[in-house]
Amino acid sequence: MVQVVGNPMTIGIFIAYLVIMLIIGFVFAGKIRDIKDYFIGGRKIGFWELNFTLIATIASAMTYVGVAGAAYSWGWPFLWETFWPAVALVITTMVLGPRLYRIAKRHDLVTVVDYLELRYERSKAVRGIASIIAIILTAIYLMGQYKAMAMTVQSLIGWDYFTALTVGAIILIVYSVLGGLYAVAVTDFVQLLIMILGILLLLPTAISLAGGIETINTTLKSIEPWMVEIFAPKGPGSPPLLFSLFVVVALSLAAMPHVSHRHWMGRRYSYYRWLPLVGFVIYFAVHMSVKWWGLSGRALVAQGILPPPADPDRILPDMIIYVAHPVIAGILLAAVASAVMSTVDSLLLVASATVARDIYQMLIKPTASERSMVWISRITTLALGFITYAIVISPPGLIMWLVWASLGICASTFVPLFFGGLFWRRPNKVSAIITMIVGLIAALFFGYTNKYLGWNYIIYPFAWSMIIGIVTYIITSLVTKPPSKEYLDQVMPTKAKAAISAIKSKTTEDALRDVAFRVFGTKSIT
Repeated sequence: MVQVVGNPMTIGIFIAYLVIMLIIGFVFAGKIRDIKDYFIGGRKIGFWELNFTLIATIASAMTYVGVAGAAYSWGWPFLWETFWPAVALVITTMVLGPRLYRIAKRHDLVTVVDYLELRYERSKAVRGIASIIAIILTAIYLMGQYKAMAMTVQSLIGWDYFTALTVGAIILIVYSVLGGLYAVAVTDFVQLLIMILGILLLLPTAISLAGGIETINTTLKSIEPWMVEIFAPKGPGSPPLLFSLFVVVALSLAAMPHVSHRHWMGRRYSYYRWLPLVGFVIYFAVHMSVKWWGLSGRALVAQGILPPPADPDRILPDMIIYVAHPVIAGILLAAVASAVMSTVDSLLLVASATVARDIYQMLIKPTASERSMVWISRITTLALGFITYAIVISPPGLIMWLVWASLGICASTFVPLFFGGLFWRRPNKVSAIITMIVGLIAALFFGYTNKYLGWNYIIYPFAWSMIIGIVTYIITSLVTKPPSKEYLDQVMPTKAKAAISAIKSKTTEDALRDVAFRVFGTKSIT
């Protein structure tokens, strides 16, 4: 076996990947002319770029490191988890995306918080609270990605934790600062291709080395009979916990700011005709393949071919070290880095947009020029990137709890506001404000108890905080006065039938243009 750890070929391929990402940032820096270019790619992103950037954004470090580790620990019962992010992708592209796209284009919105303020009666309080929550959950998510990246690089290249973390963070922050969403969309496209290549290179070898699928299943059954069953008797493979996890993850991922923000970027509304299906198929295939890495790894350990990992999440790096050629290891390392970077760049840009646009321009200095906004955003990206980097240098012991807490916070605050705001006309600014405050407190409380319970519970704790947030939203909406009908007609998606009825008296051409504006967010009829 050729030595992989510290091998010059492995290091060279990884560094080449990082340099290419940095070059993309420099190239696209020249294309940034205003805040729309920087934050939403000027609404010029094509179908495949939009599709791949959505998939790559959801496919974070957890897709490679965490998913393989979960399959290693829980076997077949946890394969259900494969559906969660894939369903989240369908929900965000089929349920949220088309409506958000029309509203964003009609009202020239730039950020997710722009939409929340608009929907909830142009309330500055809604904007302020939503901005704070968006920064909290994106920063938390960011720390988990940094640590996963550093641990993988540390295992495969042999660098110490600090060096691995520093090199990855610098490259990531610099190209995000320079290129904005233009660079992110292009790099996400490249990164997803690298992720798929990494899967194709390692998976057949791992399954073959473990003796094939039948031998893997036989080995898993010899460890624990329930590891080849549909459900496990307890833990994350048990039906109640699986279902509650599914609801929280699917809904919260669909509404996470760095995911929902992607709906501001597309060039055409027609993309949503195929985005759900194409996205689901690609993501499901990627996710299921990584699950088989974990299953193969468990069989290889049981057969004595691999030593037991120090932690289940390290099974993927360990497999690369013991199974892959140094060149393949370099590509796989780039694939893991791609999973991390495709999420982190989005988190950084969404957080910087929140600070620069939602707080500075909209709440502090409305007269700020677009050029100054771009530079404030770049400075914010730089500052937030290095602040979270500094925290992860000495990572808190609760880092995994913090990552899940970010989804829990989103499920308890933004999920009611997004889904309710798009489909129910009664909610108002009061219900939005109270829901965000109560939901945030509930998520922090149940998340704090989660760290002491491990997996020793029946229902996932953040499901309770999400229920509290939703119930709060419903009750406060019912007991307070709804926004006016005239206002809601402007800020909620309008059905084609209603739009046509409203413009009967207009000329044919004006009528068609009005329908196009109301339904698709554009006055073009071509």
